[in-house]
Amino acid sequence: MQKIKSTLIKHFLISTLAILIVQMAWAVEALEHEIKATYLYNFAKFIDWPEGKLEKDPIYLCIMGKESLKSSLERLAMGKSIKNRPLHVRQLDSIDEIKSCHILFIGAAASKNLPEILRKLRFEKVLCVGDTPDFIEQGGQIQFFVNENKVGFEVNLPAVKQAGLKIDARVLNIAKVRR
Repeated sequence: MQKIKSTLIKHFLISTLAILIVQMAWAVEALEHEIKATYLYNFAKFIDWPEGKLEKDPIYLCIMGKESLKSSLERLAMGKSIKNRPLHVRQLDSIDEIKSCHILFIGAAASKNLPEILRKLRFEKVLCVGDTPDFIEQGGQIQFFVNENKVGFEVNLPAVKQAGLKIDARVLNIAKVRR
């Protein structure tokens, strides 16, 4: 009987530990989404778009392929405006919708279409941000990365300039920059 109790206690403790580990992993992922959402929101404050891109429309922060980031961004952007324009978050279902965006976050699920997306955006003055390891190499403008449990980002300055965008020096000072 004692052996059965001991075995049950061990199984209970192992199960509890497994649940705690899974919950901690979810919490870390949620925190990562909050940090990325905060960066995306702040990018909108520190990007200068050329004439014509910010006429009368709201500023659209668009997401392709990472639905979990949408809720973090929506909470952050609720009721806020940037550059005297309302801020809206949109989850895109189609590549054809990207031209209306000011900032486009491309998650891992949508990155298989990255070459086509970047080709469509070549002359659209949209800031493209992603978090896949080869995002910059494929022509993306800002790539998130995690190093030592900290979220950082790298800026592909030639790609930003090619899109006709300007990034404030305060953003570049905290980024890893490719020139």
